[in-house]
Amino acid sequence: MKYTSTLIAVKDIERSKRFYYDVLGLDVISDFGANVTLTGGIALQTIDTWIDFIHKK
Repeated sequence: MKYTSTLIAVKDIERSKRFYYDVLGLDVISDFGANVTLTGGIALQTIDTWIDFIHKK
């Protein structure tokens, strides 16, 4: 298995994108709305979609 990124579940995706850009200087690589990949090996996902994903059978 190859490590690709760390996923962080967030309440507010837009606020989180601003934080990681303003504070850490990370840029958006891809933005799928509820899931965003940033430079530096960080991925953001809304907590609502993350909960739905982990509770699947």
